[in-house]
Amino acid sequence: LTFAHVLLFPLCWSMALMMEKLRFRWRVIFGLLLVVISLGIAFTWTRAAPVVATLVCASLAIGGFRNKWARRLAVLSMVGLAGLLLMLFPKEVTRLESSFSGKKDWGRLAIWHSALDLGSENPMTGIGYGNFQRDVVPLLEKRTRQVGAKTFKGTIAWAHNNILTFFAEAGALGVIAFCWIFFAYFKSVFLLLKRTHDAWMRGFIKGAMASVAAFLLVGMVHDTFFDGEVIITLWFTMGASLAVESFVSIPASGGQEQAKEDIA
Repeated sequence: LTFAHVLLFPLCWSMALMMEKLRFRWRVIFGLLLVVISLGIAFTWTRAAPVVATLVCASLAIGGFRNKWARRLAVLSMVGLAGLLLMLFPKEVTRLESSFSGKKDWGRLAIWHSALDLGSENPMTGIGYGNFQRDVVPLLEKRTRQVGAKTFKGTIAWAHNNILTFFAEAGALGVIAFCWIFFAYFKSVFLLLKRTHDAWMRGFIKGAMASVAAFLLVGMVHDTFFDGEVIITLWFTMGASLAVESFVSIPASGGQEQAKEDIA
């Protein structure tokens, strides 16, 4: 599961760099990487990652072409690739159809409702960071009995939603802090993108922005913030894209000593 979520980051970089005005051979290489990574995501037993991958790639394609017909062709290509993968992996279609059906996947809905109940007990500060797994058990047992089941078959770790987990454990203050981190990031990196003209740098920044957005989208149905492999990749992506500021501020000619100070 986490493998697919981590793959969303190189997927976004490959797509973003393929859309930049690089040499043809580089664009072909990134296009091939895009296909290979897409297959890697499709082979994993997850539902959210392929859907989010299609959305972010389509968004990058729309933003990468100025010609409306080129945009339409790019979007159709992304949709066609997604359709082809679904045909090759029909079990994914079945899993998508069963999502939140009230039968097999009712457990996730129960966890979401329980997280809201816990957060409502202490709306400002929550029940305490790290206490969700302990305090949610009685609520889930009650809901399990209500549907006539003997045991809760879902995974009890976090709320399967980053925002709901923070609301339950840290209240509204925790949710505000969580959202503020990403608001500040997107504001800073968007301003940086406007001042960056190098194709490689622009592609890297766009890919980073898209991958962070993908992380947030997947985090609506998974505990991505609490997966070590995913969160380490996220912090690297955010830090590396913001570090482009050091290269953008280097003077075009002369001022080598000042350039070194800027990098430091």
